[in-house]
Amino acid sequence: MHKERERRKEDSRWEQQTEEWSLIEFRERQQEYERQCLQEKLEAELDMAKKKLEMETNARSSSAKLPKLKITPFKGTPANWVRFEKVFATQIHNKPISDEEKFGYLLEMVTPKVRERISNLRLSTVGYKTAWERLEKEFGQIKLIVTTHMD
Repeated sequence: MHKERERRKEDSRWEQQTEEWSLIEFRERQQEYERQCLQEKLEAELDMAKKKLEMETNARSSSAKLPKLKITPFKGTPANWVRFEKVFATQIHNKPISDEEKFGYLLEMVTPKVRERISNLRLSTVGYKTAWERLEKEFGQIKLIVTTHMD
């Protein structure tokens, strides 16, 4: 009876040890799988970063070959507003620079006659937005532009 109890204890310890080994083995496989996933993710992100850098470099080198567009000063006529608006928007307005800088560029790229209409505004975000809206309202009216082109 005593031997039987000892044998059961030994069997129980053996089962417990086997379960622990299985659990350790499972954890090791799980950790290895997680390492592989992280490695694949890291390699994919690195590959994407390389491709992005290559695309940006190619874009810079291809655009570097083109001459820089010169913005002809806006003379204050509806006829040349559309051209000025498009070029200014592409070169300045849509760029990630401060509104104060945009306003400075705007003041430099209009003739004195037009500058008089917006120079009283503060060199600020509100000033720039107000100046741009004034110019759009005064010169960007579709009817006025069409009429000017029809004459």
